[in-house]
Order: sequence, then C-alpha cells, then structure tokens
Amino acid sequence: MKVWVKLLIGSILGMLIGFLLPNNEAVFAAFQWLEKLALGIGRYAVIPVLVFSLTVAVYELRMDEQFWPMV
Repeated sequence: MKVWVKLLIGSILGMLIGFLLPNNEAVFAAFQWLEKLALGIGRYAVIPVLVFSLTVAVYELRMDEQFWPMV
C-alpha cells in the first residue's frame, strides 16, 4: 500500500474519531493513558533496537568485506 494512502486513511480515521467521540474527561483520560503507554514503550525500545541493528549492520559489512577493507 502506498504511503499517501496510509496517511489518507489515518487522517480520515483521526477526524472521524475526533468528531464522534464525546468531549468528556473519561475520553481525555483514556487518551492520556494511551499516550503515556506508547511513549513508555518507545522509550524502552529505542536502545535495544539501536544496539542490535548496529550489531547486525557491522556483522553484515564484515561478511561482505566492506568493513575496513584491507586492500
């Protein structure tokens, strides 16, 4: 699926949710909790993703003999 189609679908869904959900404190509290959850997961996931992707990248470069080539 094209990126612009995904963005269009997300925008439409966001506008529909914004118009259809009532404006009360329970809805805001639920979205704040979801926001904290997503940020917490992202905060704890960034370091392992960076470490392991760097390790895999160095390994693949060494296997292709492109990491510090000895010419």
